[in-house]
Amino acid sequence: MKKDLNIKNNGLARFFINGATLTAVALAVRCTSVLFSAYVTRAAGEEGVGLFTLIMNVYAFAVTFCSAGISLTVTRLVAEDMARGGARCPAILRSAALYVTLIGGAATFLMFSGAPLLARFAIGSPATASAVRYLSLTLLPIAFGSLFSGYFVAVRRVTRNALISVVSQAARVIMTFAVLNMINSADAVACARALCAAILVTEGLTFFFSAFLYALDRKKHPALLLAPATEPPASAWREVCATALPLCISACIRSALVTAEHVMIPWGLVRAGESRAGALALYGLLHGMALPIILFPIAPLTSFSGLLVPEFAGSLAAGDSRRMERMCRRATEATLIYSVGVAVFILLFSEEIGYILYDSYSAGKYIAILAPVIPIMYLDHLTDAMLKGVGEQVYSMWVNIADAAISVVLVLILIPVMGISGYATVILGMEGFNFALSALRLRWRVRVRADLVTSFLRPLLAASVAAGLTRQIFSMNGELTTPRWLVLKGIFAAVSYVALLLALRPLFFLRRRMPEK
Repeated sequence: MKKDLNIKNNGLARFFINGATLTAVALAVRCTSVLFSAYVTRAAGEEGVGLFTLIMNVYAFAVTFCSAGISLTVTRLVAEDMARGGARCPAILRSAALYVTLIGGAATFLMFSGAPLLARFAIGSPATASAVRYLSLTLLPIAFGSLFSGYFVAVRRVTRNALISVVSQAARVIMTFAVLNMINSADAVACARALCAAILVTEGLTFFFSAFLYALDRKKHPALLLAPATEPPASAWREVCATALPLCISACIRSALVTAEHVMIPWGLVRAGESRAGALALYGLLHGMALPIILFPIAPLTSFSGLLVPEFAGSLAAGDSRRMERMCRRATEATLIYSVGVAVFILLFSEEIGYILYDSYSAGKYIAILAPVIPIMYLDHLTDAMLKGVGEQVYSMWVNIADAAISVVLVLILIPVMGISGYATVILGMEGFNFALSALRLRWRVRVRADLVTSFLRPLLAASVAAGLTRQIFSMNGELTTPRWLVLKGIFAAVSYVALLLALRPLFFLRRRMPEK
């Protein structure tokens, strides 16, 4: 009994330590990314950011094609084999490397040779063909990076991945500063080309650093990685392909739909009466400036929700439905408390955030439009992770594909009529659609009951009072629109929010305990 308790406590401690480590790194990287995006926006302009964002959405499909599924495949197969002694790990890793070489090489060739067509028809700017070619050369390094990442997770060395993220972000910042200082910032195409060149150098450096860490691991653990083969290599190859290819195909379908959606946005804005430059500027405002602010605070949730997958999988295998229900309820309540507080603060201070980070009140307007979707978006992210833990990843895949397909249709219909507000409407509506389907499936599998009054109204009330109090107190000294004051407002609002949550807890706790009539 004591031994089981120690194992449980050690597992819980490892869960929080890993989650805290990943959260700290993710917050640091995201904070740097947001500040860096603000610098890029000021240097490249809204049109340059819009063009670069459009190129990156086309590039995202190629990245998905060459890397989707390989990290999860390596993690699962290596982890399962390690539990049986690790004799097949060398064959699995060699097969994964061959798979990555074939897929990544094909993606590189297709994107490099098809760059003029992509630039003309997908991006709408033939002059960006060279930028597309720069990005094509990153695909093979990225594919191998996914292999290394999956391996480090499988062998429980997640700090290696965290270190790789830090090095990659630092390299990107340095290279982007260097290239933007060498060009004419008034030329949107030149800015986009320079940013793509910086990505090429960054991904190359990241690959060599990842390969170096992998080589060190091979040297430290030769018994695991150099064990004699126990079966024909073809067996491991078939297993790698059987696991990775379905994941790759489904991810590519969704990525293709998302890419088509983003390519159609500037087209729809032109149909709505905007010039090409104006359409790119509006697209950059919403997708390149507002959305990164909405997604920035999701870092802690991403770290811990990823760690919930094995927790749910273990409980499912053990038949412990009560533990799954308890974890689901607590995770949902914690996510609502966090996301509602974030949403209210961002909504109330959206204008200041847009002005301070981007020197743009227009960015603040779209940040405010998207802020109410934060609780739904964050809950949907958590729900997807829990569905994967109970073996419903295929269902999540089809929901995401349906989401992307419907979004394409809505973009075609709404944007020519409503302009950029139509795209904001699509985001708000489809996040709700995705979450509703995922939540219904999770409730059917886990049988959880949530008290929405306690879980939603208490944080909403506390966050509203805390944000209003913060604005009232800080407005006594005039308009304090500097980064330092924004941080101080955030700290004061967070402390006030926690205090109010604790103060309101007895009232809602008593309501929860009241017997039903």
